[in-house]
Amino acid sequence: FSLATYVRPAGYSLAGLLVLSLGALLVWRLSLLFVSPSYRPYVGMLRLGRFARRGLRPQQTPNEYAETLSGDLPPYAQEIHTITDGYVKTRYGGKSLTEQEEQGLRTAWAKLRLGLLGLVVKRKRV
Repeated sequence: FSLATYVRPAGYSLAGLLVLSLGALLVWRLSLLFVSPSYRPYVGMLRLGRFARRGLRPQQTPNEYAETLSGDLPPYAQEIHTITDGYVKTRYGGKSLTEQEEQGLRTAWAKLRLGLLGLVVKRKRV
């Protein structure tokens, strides 16, 4: 019995998982490169929501989607609405965000991302 026979394949598997994770993160970041900074949190919310099987339905407006997602993630309702309001203001209102509003979007996205990732993980377990 040699422990090396079991440890080495596990190490290769972990290394492979790390490379795949870093690759996925790189693809994610690059795909957002050409998205307006004020849209990025909303696009990220839509993508992670889709991975968690809580994506935007074709008939939903951004505000309706925010309500639906807030029902699934009550502790993050404020962040969801902050991100949606910023998106709606720029996309449909044609207005620019102030630096303070952009910072608020980044902060809200940093918090919401964790909640959405938790939903993705739960979905994978079921």
